Amino acid sequence: MPGVNDMNFHQLATIMNSITHQATGINTITPTNTAEFVSVGTTALTVGTDALFNTLTNMFGRTIMANRPYSRKFQGIEASQQRWGYINRKISISDRGFEDDNSYVLTEGGTCDPWQIKKASLIEEKFYGTNVYSDYLTIPTVQLRSAFTNPGDFAALLDLMTTNMQDRMEQATENGARAAIANMIAGVVTGGGTEQEVHLLTEYNAETGITPPLTAITVMQPDNFAPFMRWAYAKIATISDRMAERSTLYHTSLTNKPIMRHTPAEDQRLFMFSPALRKMDATVLSTTFNDNYLKQPYTEAVSFWQSIEVPDQIQVTPAYLAADGTITTAQEAVTVDNVFAFLCDRDALGITLFDESVLASPLNPRCRYYNVFYHRNTRWWNSFTENAVVFLLD
Repeated sequence: MPGVNDMNFHQLATIMNSITHQATGINTITPTNTAEFVSVGTTALTVGTDALFNTLTNMFGRTIMANRPYSRKFQGIEASQQRWGYINRKISISDRGFEDDNSYVLTEGGTCDPWQIKKASLIEEKFYGTNVYSDYLTIPTVQLRSAFTNPGDFAALLDLMTTNMQDRMEQATENGARAAIANMIAGVVTGGGTEQEVHLLTEYNAETGITPPLTAITVMQPDNFAPFMRWAYAKIATISDRMAERSTLYHTSLTNKPIMRHTPAEDQRLFMFSPALRKMDATVLSTTFNDNYLKQPYTEAVSFWQSIEVPDQIQVTPAYLAADGTITTAQEAVTVDNVFAFLCDRDALGITLFDESVLASPLNPRCRYYNVFYHRNTRWWNSFTENAVVFLLD
């Protein structure tokens, strides 16, 4: 089994640093092995400066702390431990065929056996493994005092340092969620059914007969964008309606055990590329009498899918569920361009926090400092037997 999909605790610092650098623009987009950490359901088991940091001047007039707490995005896909436990399993049932009504085929001297056994066709998926990562912060008690004129400023510095640490932990969890979505999208494109991948421009050009055919660039022109967006939202709404029907179209079913799924509207999650969404708010909704026609019950704007520098592209090596119930990892990185939207069941992907702690060491009596350690134990998970559809602007 690849990556995190086992019973072990997996150190995540290296890949988390890579994901964060891509998300924050430090590095450009890089093929990322999301299979290493996404749990996929499977049926297989001086006067110049201070002496410590060498960055803070000892003499100054007023200090302003650039301190702003950060709240992570994608909180809507978090699932509690009550819903998703430490070792998790999902039990589904496959439909079995109907039988003839024997009450209409009775014969003289015949029998009608009411005790024939017809067992339920059950499928069990297991979700294993969690990811662990930590960081720590050194809190000095005397070394920095010469850099401040009063205890309040010194306390504000400590608050700045701890808030920064918390912000980084928040963003790490957010970027893990972003990568879980990227893994799901790439997994659907690689191993999903044909109905799970919608090429919006291809279908729009064919349906409208527009000449010349629109491209991802020309569709953004004012005369083209509004009618296309109305059509695209109608397309998304149509698939949303169909998701509410029991079918096998929009998820991975197991060989010889088809899994029927339906996703009511209130359980659907739509993630939409925010440049298109904001442009729609400004140009389409302002001319639409009832904007509820262009709304989904749960919609989250995604400013970028993986890299803030290449916002509409995904480059990952995904893990996904094969039809035989085993986890499959792509042989090489999968690039998905022009990702426009992603519609899925609320149970198709998520985040579960199992343990989060902040612990302080004893004071070092010789150097008069102590360390504060931050730990987080998280699972990002995908379930490919739940409904999911990728919309591409191509």
